[in-house]
Amino acid sequence: MEILHDELIQNLPVMMWRAKPDMCCDYFSKDFTSFTGRSLEQELGHGWLEAVYPDDREVSFRVWNAAFNALDEYSTKFRLRHNSGEYRWVLSRGRPFSREGKFAGYIGICTDIHEQVILEASLRNKEAWLADAQTLSQTGSFRWNVRTGQDEWSDGTYRILDFDKDVTPRYERVVQRVHPEDRAHFVETCAKAAMDRAHLFVEYRVIHRDGTIHHVQTQSRPETEDTFVGAVLDVTERRQTEAMLQRTQYELSRVSRISTMGQLAASIAHEINQPLGSALANAAAAARWLNAEPPAMDETKETIQELLADIRRASDVIKSLRALTSKSQPNFTRFPLNEAALQTIKLIKGELDYRKLSVSFELDNEVEVLGDRVQIQQVILNLLLNAVEATGDLSDRTGSIRLTTSLVACDRIRICVEDNGPGVPASAQKQIFDAFYTTKTSGMGMGLSICRSIVEAHSGTLDYADAEPTGSSFCFTLPIAAKPQP
Repeated sequence: MEILHDELIQNLPVMMWRAKPDMCCDYFSKDFTSFTGRSLEQELGHGWLEAVYPDDREVSFRVWNAAFNALDEYSTKFRLRHNSGEYRWVLSRGRPFSREGKFAGYIGICTDIHEQVILEASLRNKEAWLADAQTLSQTGSFRWNVRTGQDEWSDGTYRILDFDKDVTPRYERVVQRVHPEDRAHFVETCAKAAMDRAHLFVEYRVIHRDGTIHHVQTQSRPETEDTFVGAVLDVTERRQTEAMLQRTQYELSRVSRISTMGQLAASIAHEINQPLGSALANAAAAARWLNAEPPAMDETKETIQELLADIRRASDVIKSLRALTSKSQPNFTRFPLNEAALQTIKLIKGELDYRKLSVSFELDNEVEVLGDRVQIQQVILNLLLNAVEATGDLSDRTGSIRLTTSLVACDRIRICVEDNGPGVPASAQKQIFDAFYTTKTSGMGMGLSICRSIVEAHSGTLDYADAEPTGSSFCFTLPIAAKPQP
């Protein structure tokens, strides 16, 4: 029986060891010596410590010594040199045993846990990286049990929702933090996602304990029948920046529009003021010559000729201004049209929000056009502003604007701005592109004229059509840029 017992122990697929009461080891299984690649004689006594990684020897022996002194179970991790020369993590565990009621030593096993330790270290590193990333990106993660209401939160989620880490995460606590004006929407959106087992996206405000308001986005997806996993994102700075940018863009849009019209008015006033002033003086002089006794007809004729010359000079100034708007050469570059159009819309988002106007888009596949991006954006901006003015004061319906881009041929694209305002009277449609013609109570009537001249300088056309069932539709076409040669 004793021989069978020894054979059984020697052939067990574990690294077994035994130590005497004096802490010296007197037995190692074949699996142990096979692992280290050392002889049994080298391992006996305290020889096994020679294969322990130098930095682990002191700690391992201290734990070993403490267990022996207390006759407690022994367990410790250390790196042991493998027969390949690699140090691998092992877990050594043992317990005291007795013979005839007397302490006889320790018996235990060593288990190769190298892959497990490396994996745990990797996971800890990834968790640390994730925590740092969540801190830097103002994000957090969570798991939500929709049946029990219990949550699991990352440190980032605690921080974003402003809870201490000793607070038990629960859905109800989150609801309490949500701004009262957003709470009903938050609860309704979460309930619908839970019922439909659908992806959840909701943006809301939370009120921190210090009274500050933070904007938060939550996204999640179903994980199991009862749980969702997701992330929270603090978008406060983004929303503040967007609001500031929106206000700035709105002001810039207004200043740019006023500045452009102001510059044009100043230019016209400056260029026309001199010949008109001279014409006025000559007209007064002619009146005086005619009122003379007898009338000075020769002087009157001469003065009238000068008056006509002044009027022609004023006319020439106007013609030169028209030529300036139609003959200026744009700076042509390749650019994506849809991107330029959407960027332009952002410039007036503040005005759209202020007037509570809705804007819809139908953008065809992204294509590049060849032209002056600023001038094309100027055209789009002018058409959009006209649409805003046309729909901003409607009393019987909500104003809406629609911007579309669509291919009309293999080499051309059409851009349309359509509104549901009152439209352009039929009597005025033939003149709306004429310089200085306007149907508005204010304005100089140069906007659409300049827009058409810009579009035509790009080898395109700008036209008007009535929108259905009511409103205006301004469309212009541009040639698509040829694909660059490889």
